[in-house]
Amino acid sequence: MQDEDWDFEMISDSATVEGIKGIDPELAKLPTVEGGLRWSFVQNCSIFGKRLPFLWQKGLIKRLSRDDYDAVIFLGSIYFISTWVAMFKARRMGRQVLFWTHGFLGKDGGVLSRIRHAFYRRADCCLLYGERAKNIMWDSGLYRLEQLKVIYNSLDYEPMELCRSAMTPELRSNLRQSLFDDGAAPIIVAVGRVNKVKRLDLLLRALALLNDQQVIFRCLIVGDGSELESLQVLASELKVDRWIRFHGAAYGDEVNRLLLASDLCVIPGDIGLSAMHAMSAGLPAISHNNLARQMPEHEAIVEGKTGSFYEYESVPNLAKCIQGWISNPERIEVARQACLKKVEKQFNVHYQVQMIKEALAGSEHECQNN
Repeated sequence: MQDEDWDFEMISDSATVEGIKGIDPELAKLPTVEGGLRWSFVQNCSIFGKRLPFLWQKGLIKRLSRDDYDAVIFLGSIYFISTWVAMFKARRMGRQVLFWTHGFLGKDGGVLSRIRHAFYRRADCCLLYGERAKNIMWDSGLYRLEQLKVIYNSLDYEPMELCRSAMTPELRSNLRQSLFDDGAAPIIVAVGRVNKVKRLDLLLRALALLNDQQVIFRCLIVGDGSELESLQVLASELKVDRWIRFHGAAYGDEVNRLLLASDLCVIPGDIGLSAMHAMSAGLPAISHNNLARQMPEHEAIVEGKTGSFYEYESVPNLAKCIQGWISNPERIEVARQACLKKVEKQFNVHYQVQMIKEALAGSEHECQNN
């Protein structure tokens, strides 16, 4: 909204899914100079019910029929049927079409793969979350190089910077002490939606194994979700509940402070945006090594430098990996700086705005040449 070269407008439903905290729709009523958003609302309609992902965005075609825009960036989901129709509509009007998408992660094949290719190839440019997707798509031989641009993912990094600069050693020590009886013990944190994808049950089992080996630690789970209750039961069964704090959902400065008070982030399942959140606090991250199943944010993890990959679903290997980090405070401190540099270089909103504008300029050039 602050960009001086382009006027960006959001088009979406005002409601979110699965209880995820969303943007306040009231911001659409404020001018951008007062922190408001150019935001047009549509209605997300499940075509075949919530069990299937097919979606129609009611009002999208009408909005894109107006002759007041130069380009449109779609969420690149093949399951949004309205996007297929709107894409052809924008094309007929001579508008640039971009997709912001995961692209290919390496697990699609057969008919689904062909549908994805047919979909993505119609875009002037695909803004991709990671290099792996770009390489898979480029290796297919179906795309021009200028159609593939890696944009990565990000969080709002500036509030974390402010929080980090305000976090003195004394404040950090007091916060750790308020969280656990032994504030000197290493704190492992898992942050994000507490769901099956995160596989936090593996973390609890790894911690139980470490506890049997007399490895001293504390575990902080920040988030809420469908698996929270079952994890609490499992922690009790494994007799590690006294070492674990289920903090619940936290947002903004609260979650930033919790991350800054921790030493290591562990997401045994698909790590996703949790990697960005952890590394913006300078925390190395651990996740699994089955890259075909991973989320693209795993690319922020550089083995041994900004975190580690453990052997997929192996509790003993996960425990060994965790111990390798928490037993070496100096290693964590070196990784802290590497994590911050990684976020500051690529995984931030300023980098993403730059990539979007480059893609728009490149697509505009392609349209003029054609």
